[in-house]
Amino acid sequence: GLPGIITQMAYTPYKSIPSIDLPDNIVVQVAVNGMTRTGDNSEEDALLAGWKKKTGQPVALWTYPGKHMQKAAMKGIPVMIPKAVGKYVADRADLIFGTYLESETDYFIFNYLVYYVFAKVSWDTSTDIDALLDEHYRLMYAEAAALFQEMFEQMEDFWLNRILGHTVDTPLGPVTKLPNSVDLWEEIYTPALLDSFRGRLDQAEQLTAANPAALKRVRFMREKLFGPIFAHALKHQAEQEAFDSWNVTLPGEVHLRPFKGDICEVSTVVGISRTADSLVVEFNCQEPQLDKMLLQATERDAAVYSDSCVEVLLNPSGDRKTYYQFIV
Repeated sequence: GLPGIITQMAYTPYKSIPSIDLPDNIVVQVAVNGMTRTGDNSEEDALLAGWKKKTGQPVALWTYPGKHMQKAAMKGIPVMIPKAVGKYVADRADLIFGTYLESETDYFIFNYLVYYVFAKVSWDTSTDIDALLDEHYRLMYAEAAALFQEMFEQMEDFWLNRILGHTVDTPLGPVTKLPNSVDLWEEIYTPALLDSFRGRLDQAEQLTAANPAALKRVRFMREKLFGPIFAHALKHQAEQEAFDSWNVTLPGEVHLRPFKGDICEVSTVVGISRTADSLVVEFNCQEPQLDKMLLQATERDAAVYSDSCVEVLLNPSGDRKTYYQFIV
């Protein structure tokens, strides 16, 4: 930081505005979640206004619109939200003097348009975001501009309203309930949607066929931005097909392999059998590093899942939603 300047990062509980007077060499940075909130941001905005009044100057922001924490599991799903990011910064120009955009992503190019708009609006908060994007689509994709604008705006709507749009009430307040992989690839980024992307990309190549530079950019985006989406959709489909074809006779044995990765470092064999009134599931787990096993839970229904454990999930109805879970 600058000599004599103290930067204070305001997380809970420190984001509450203190009653005491503060020295004038303190710069406050406030952590906010509102950049991707489609509903009411008045509480956070009041907090920013309160800190501005307390310190006599605008504040800095630290925000998390990308694949932060649990969202990181959504491999192959773009965070294509340039309008939301740009509008959030522009609308709070009188409250803030800068923003740190924490934007983890599995593919850098998923965020390219977010970074572009964020940089432009941060430099000049009066930037016309719609005009900026119109110019980008026209210069980048030429005759195919409308197709890319349509696809990217569809991705933005999905991220904000379909992926982050479901909240549940908890004792700590509303919490975003993220979709699982089945929801992502079968209810949101559906096979029909991906087919429509392929069709529009085909059309984009046809429209730019007489414009070599634009055609090259269209094909680059098809490979680098849309390619990972299609690849992860196929990976999900292959995993689901593996589940669908899985079966075991009774009595029988199942040899488990890692769910992620191809290297099987240890042998895990599960025997399944039954008696007149019981289902018997017997695990034989090879473990060459017994001293590193975690064995902390001492009571029933404690955090056994945090220990070295085995789990059995039973779904008698076959609906893949209602189940019994046993952890030992």
